[in-house]
Amino acid sequence: MAVQTLDQCDRTKPRFHAFLKAAESRTECQRNHLRDLLVRPVQRLPSVILLLKALQKKTDRSNPDNSYLVKAMRALETALAIANESRRQTDSYAKIFKLSSEIERCPADILSSARTLKAELHVLSLGGEDEWIKTRDRRMAIFLFNDLMEIVKVS
Repeated sequence: MAVQTLDQCDRTKPRFHAFLKAAESRTECQRNHLRDLLVRPVQRLPSVILLLKALQKKTDRSNPDNSYLVKAMRALETALAIANESRRQTDSYAKIFKLSSEIERCPADILSSARTLKAELHVLSLGGEDEWIKTRDRRMAIFLFNDLMEIVKVS
């Protein structure tokens, strides 16, 4: 989310773009770009975990540092799992928000932070009885959430 906001501001705000380029060219930044710095910490966690695992393999079990290596690996794995889950939830909520804005007369209560999109199917309706007969041969989309199903006509 931070990277997307940075990219948007960089594209749409000329003064921010100028500031960003000036700041990134300073010697203190060592030619690093802010965009890369925002992404790197998350990308580094798996490599640090692998490094700790390799270090633990070479550390004798009787060495007192061995237990610290195990604790550090567990803490990093937990942090990585939390970060991945948070990213998944954010992506899911963003997708639901996008869908809700694209669906005509979409009920407002479809937006919920507890709701996740599980599947999206595009189908051709075979019709049915009562009101469903009107949908015969119409393209439709079925959105399956963790707690409800939304069926919409596709234009």
